[in-house]
Amino acid sequence: MLCACCWLECSSAFATFRGDPDAGRHPYAGLAYILDPNGGNYLTCSGSLVHAPQLPDRQVFLTAGHCIFFAQALGGGTRWYVTFDETPGMVFGDPTSRFPTSLSPDYTFIGTGYTDFSTQSSGIGVGSGKRDYGIILLDAPVDPSIVPQPAALPTIGLVDDLFGPHGAADAPEITMVGYGIELWSTGGGGPPVVVNGPREKSVITLKILSIQNWNILEQMNLQQGDMTACNGDSGAPGIVHQGNSDTAVAITANGDSLCRATNTMTRIDTQDFYRFLNKFK
Repeated sequence: MLCACCWLECSSAFATFRGDPDAGRHPYAGLAYILDPNGGNYLTCSGSLVHAPQLPDRQVFLTAGHCIFFAQALGGGTRWYVTFDETPGMVFGDPTSRFPTSLSPDYTFIGTGYTDFSTQSSGIGVGSGKRDYGIILLDAPVDPSIVPQPAALPTIGLVDDLFGPHGAADAPEITMVGYGIELWSTGGGGPPVVVNGPREKSVITLKILSIQNWNILEQMNLQQGDMTACNGDSGAPGIVHQGNSDTAVAITANGDSLCRATNTMTRIDTQDFYRFLNKFK
């Protein structure tokens, strides 16, 4: 489902379709937004505050590389806003909505976005999920009163250790936390139509279908209904719970065109991801 149109004006990026309200369970998950000066609207992506060793503490916001890439390509620049507000009040597709003026300044931060994502080389392209890494380095640390504990980053190979043939995980499932529209309609037998709606931090559990060198392919959990990635969730973390903390093991890259079945996440338990991070030490 990921395409320039799907992420930008024709969409936001991806959102949690029919997800449950997060209700404070994942305070490190946030919403990044930047103004598109040509479209007169805010481009948005989900993401997470992470603890990245050797980088500024509480200032690393992990998101999808294509978000940073397309925002800059559209003339929005690289200076992003990030909020951890549960219900930011922005209505997707409506530049006159009260977002972001409704956001508490105590929950809103500014930073610079970085990515190596490219649509032209090394098999990297919109929809592939390959090397879809992006970070926003915030100008100031996020206070513990807002995010008590950032998400941890994984050890290399953790996804295989947990979900491989001899994995230690109790179930082949991954948690996704993101923002976005949640309403969907079809009209007159034509193509599906996304219905605009307010953003809200939501959470779902996805069943892992397969693990690849770059990606994790997931499917909606049928017991939760038609719930998977949709417009608004690009960059949303794929989370596993370890001990007393949550670990982000992947970044939401794309979903299927109906927001009902499969979802692809880019693995970050790889040497390639850490080579990307090491550029900012």
